[in-house]
Amino acid sequence: MARKDVYHDIVVAALVKDGWTITDDPLRFYIDDTKLEIDLAAEMTIIGAELKDRRIAVEIKSFTGASIINETQKLLGQIDMYLLVLEEQDPERELFAALPQTFYNLLNEKPFLKRVFENKQLQMFVFNEVDQSIVKWIE
Repeated sequence: MARKDVYHDIVVAALVKDGWTITDDPLRFYIDDTKLEIDLAAEMTIIGAELKDRRIAVEIKSFTGASIINETQKLLGQIDMYLLVLEEQDPERELFAALPQTFYNLLNEKPFLKRVFENKQLQMFVFNEVDQSIVKWIE
């Protein structure tokens, strides 16, 4: 099993606080006899005109490493692979990147990285590392 991200438990707590039920930790797929793991899977029943179950997969990134560029490259590569796997094996599940608020706020000071995230049009949510809450959904 891969090592959990430093913010793993915080993201779990934030999702639960937001009304999600964690269904897989991690979410596992098998591709060509190789195991692939996305950090989390969660579900929520949305009550509106009709009941609808929303299912998500979540890749958590801390951006605490030596190079923000390297961590961004790694995340984008993972996202590309995970989108393909979900398309083939679980097409109803949406993929989100979970980003810490301190990193998301830093993007305003890093115009190139901000453009990378905007151009990629990732679905993501921003979580507050201290109060363990989701502060923004970006879809």
